[in-house]
Amino acid sequence: MILEVYGAALLIAVGAAVVGHAICTAAGGAQRWWAAPGVGLASLIIVTAGAIELPGRAVPAVGLTAILILASAAFLWRRRQLPGDRVQMIAGLVSLIGASLPFLANGRVGLQGVSLDDDTAHFLLFAEGLRSARMEHLWGTGSGYPLGPPSLAATVSSAIGAPLDLAFCGLLLAIVAITAMVAAGVLGNRPPWRRIVAGVMCSLAYLAAAYYGEGAFKETVMAVLLLAFVLALEHLSGARASLSWRTLLPAMILVAAGVYTYSYTAIAWFAGTVVIWLLAETASRPRQILSAAGWQRVKAAAGSVWLSVLVLLVLLVPVADQIRSFFSSVGFSPASSAAIPASDLGNLIHPLSVYESLGIWWSPDFRLDPVNGFHAGELAALAAVAFGLLWALRRRQRLLPAAVVTSLIIWWRADATQSPYIAAKALVIVAPLVMALDLRALLTVRPPERAVRALVLALTAAFCACAAYSSYLVLHNEPVNETESGRELAAFASRIDDASVLYLGHDEYAPWELRPAAVAAIDPNVVSQAGAVANRAKPFSGQLDFDSVTSSSLDRFAYVITSNSPYASQPPSNFRLVATRRLYALWRRVGLTPPRLTLDSAGAPGAVLDCATPSGRQLSRSLGVASVMAAPVTTLGPGLVPGESATFELPLPEGEWELSIQYNSEFTVQLRAEGKRWTMPAVTALPQAFFAVGQVQGQGAGSPVGLTMHLSKPSAITSEAGLLYAKIQTIAATRVPDTRRLIPLGRACGQYVDWYRFTSTP
Repeated sequence: MILEVYGAALLIAVGAAVVGHAICTAAGGAQRWWAAPGVGLASLIIVTAGAIELPGRAVPAVGLTAILILASAAFLWRRRQLPGDRVQMIAGLVSLIGASLPFLANGRVGLQGVSLDDDTAHFLLFAEGLRSARMEHLWGTGSGYPLGPPSLAATVSSAIGAPLDLAFCGLLLAIVAITAMVAAGVLGNRPPWRRIVAGVMCSLAYLAAAYYGEGAFKETVMAVLLLAFVLALEHLSGARASLSWRTLLPAMILVAAGVYTYSYTAIAWFAGTVVIWLLAETASRPRQILSAAGWQRVKAAAGSVWLSVLVLLVLLVPVADQIRSFFSSVGFSPASSAAIPASDLGNLIHPLSVYESLGIWWSPDFRLDPVNGFHAGELAALAAVAFGLLWALRRRQRLLPAAVVTSLIIWWRADATQSPYIAAKALVIVAPLVMALDLRALLTVRPPERAVRALVLALTAAFCACAAYSSYLVLHNEPVNETESGRELAAFASRIDDASVLYLGHDEYAPWELRPAAVAAIDPNVVSQAGAVANRAKPFSGQLDFDSVTSSSLDRFAYVITSNSPYASQPPSNFRLVATRRLYALWRRVGLTPPRLTLDSAGAPGAVLDCATPSGRQLSRSLGVASVMAAPVTTLGPGLVPGESATFELPLPEGEWELSIQYNSEFTVQLRAEGKRWTMPAVTALPQAFFAVGQVQGQGAGSPVGLTMHLSKPSAITSEAGLLYAKIQTIAATRVPDTRRLIPLGRACGQYVDWYRFTSTP
């Protein structure tokens, strides 16, 4: 897994550096284009997103991408140029180490943020749909949603044979590395250590690190594209290169990739930056601008700009239909079109503070404020921004401030008119740019007095240390996807193939793990095919089992997947157990499902038939049979932080009992009872399903069974702040062997009824 993840990351990052430097070199200009790695990433996004739509899907995408990289390498070889600046490469490698903190803290490599953000579960299905006709038929490709970066992940996955989720993980790492390479160019030819610091700090700015840590990529890609756009325009302005479609091509590629990533809304960031920059330039020196802008120069520049716009439109042709489809469903405002209501918090707890985008925010969860408010950190970050802004304006470096101001204006409007979830995205995009604005000033200014220089250096070191600590807090607290449940479902997929399957669980990644099966579910958080009808008498809550759906709807599926816990309703007689694993069981349907009914027993196998109630008395007088069982014993469980243990006493009647726990956990959970030990794997789905643990011997209420639970701590840097934890919702014990038996309904009063069936019309 490690080789696949980091192999994908290096392939994307090195490929972007090679392609970007080749394009920028061909575009002209004597000076080095610091934006080149961002231009390369943009080019890879455009090529893969366009090629994967061709007949053959992934095959032409892999082929054209390989041709682009090899041709770029050959071009640079003939020019005897390196594919990138060494300092930029070092900054990228250092940032990869920083971006690896979630893996070190979790003790495993994989997709991040699965318990915070379920978007990746959908993007995996969409990306599979890009390269598989079967998956496109089942799940579509997003109905116009921009899929540029997922196309790149799908292409890399096909190229190196890595699973798509690991290729996605590599893409997330590569975005961090490429951002560091681009941001290292913010300081131009300054001393290497300063450029490395700037690159790493910008790539892992607090909010950027937080969204990387939760598996988001659209906002971080937009941030690096916008920063590269600023550096590309600064290159043209500083080098005084002749304005032509060729010299403007890198900027147009960046804008086009923004549309491939963020759809037409991306234009607002790029256009706003240019407009504010031009207004600032004109306002600061109107006479010089007007005198320099003679009619012939304006005419020539206008022609070059229009030709560049034409190039941009050509680059956008492959996604024209996607743009139209997305606009028809979203329009100019997600809130106005009801696509994302203004009240929707998404995965947030409350609206984010704008201070979070300034880089210093001492909270391990970006959705929460620091415990002590941390006003000193906010003021320090604000002072750094003010200093960076004044420094840039005094030196007439107005492009980067224009990009920051544009991004903050977009956030301000989104905060006033859109949902907090949408507004937060704008803050993520501006975060690396704000850090770049700060560090360009702090790491460049050199006062003549030695004492003042020492003071500035000390303040810069303090600012960087506080910002780095903020990013460390959020990175080592981010969850990483566990693999056990995914491997189990993937193992079932080989048996199911493309048949229909009902998944009675809560893992949002199950439809992807079970590909190419047609997966249906009743958990509203799991994307689902039609067919499963929830049983109204057993409303959705917690544990799901065969009785959670109507008997007739079970006949629509060839297979059913349940948890392996006996704390569940009995399978219908026409279902055969095909395979069982540590967490799940696979059942195959044989024939039609006999109809049966249940008492109101949300989240439990059954309920006691209370004949003291009118409905219970009426039911007991009906002709029919009931499946009764020994009443399970349940108790609430603990919440554990890494390294913590807890002990419980379970008063169980005499006899053998099977323990099950309803839990989710970022790490393995060890359990001990009566000299026996069990290990439960990490499960990052919601704590609703029960999973079997093992058997214990009950000794009666006077001699309770002692059960000890311990949550593992895989690393010394594993966070104990709250996101990385285990929640044992409920502990359940059921009799073994299974005591369920059929009795007449008239004898079921006071007994624990799993299900019942009428033998005549009641």
